[in-house]
Amino acid sequence: MVINNGKQKHQQQQTETLTRKAQILLNKTKNSIFYRHGKRRDEAVMKRNVQGHHTKATKSMLETNAATTYWKYRGSG
Repeated sequence: MVINNGKQKHQQQQTETLTRKAQILLNKTKNSIFYRHGKRRDEAVMKRNVQGHHTKATKSMLETNAATTYWKYRGSG
């Protein structure tokens, strides 16, 4: 029983370090210039779409799952 308990503790520590690393990475991206100025760029893209340029391409891009998550977290910083 003691060995098993130790194993669980070790796994828990591993996941904690992983989440910490992910947090650091996330903070780095949030502090990056691209992230901070992303909101303005997105607004410009949306304005362009209203004018009728690139609408089809952007629409298909927005329909894909990866793109929707990208736009969701974009400019939230």
